[in-house]
Amino acid sequence: MNKKLKQIEQFVEELFIKNPNPNLYFHNIEHTKKVVQRCKMALEELNCTEEEHFLLLSAAWLHDIGYLYTYTEHEAKSIEIAVPFLESISLEKTVIERIQSCIAATKIGVIPQSKLEKLLKDIDAAYGLYTNFWEKGNDIRREWALTTLLTFTDMEWIKLQLLFLKNLKMYSKYGEKHFKIIIEEWVYKINQRY
Repeated sequence: MNKKLKQIEQFVEELFIKNPNPNLYFHNIEHTKKVVQRCKMALEELNCTEEEHFLLLSAAWLHDIGYLYTYTEHEAKSIEIAVPFLESISLEKTVIERIQSCIAATKIGVIPQSKLEKLLKDIDAAYGLYTNFWEKGNDIRREWALTTLLTFTDMEWIKLQLLFLKNLKMYSKYGEKHFKIIIEEWVYKINQRY
């Protein structure tokens, strides 16, 4: 499994090198690597199986590769790119399907069902919280301006960030434990400041 995970990691890193998208200030290789890193931390804390490690880390590596090609429906594009590669490294169909379901669960509005889907969704959604919330917020703001042409005044952006935090739902016990308090702290800081 470790050899196959290394192949997945190399595949993703090569995709980002061969298909550079200068507009991806947020959804870039740094984001992917941080999500993978946080998934590793969660897996260790939760004493997960070797199979769970492989599934979650594979999905974490592959979850945003679609952004290199499209901004809308990027999860579906990620799956479209990932599946032939996963087949080429001889993964079983059921394993590929579980990785697909984790990637699909990261889509906004999708309610994750399995333990791993919940973990990936929470860790991906909370990325700005465990890195640097203001900095990552500014990165996504710049990325949206370049990719979707959505622009916001400073006050509109602050309100949007606050709304994001208030609506950010954690689905896993890990997310509740590690991110809920950070969400509450940021809501408090923003309300105190503005």
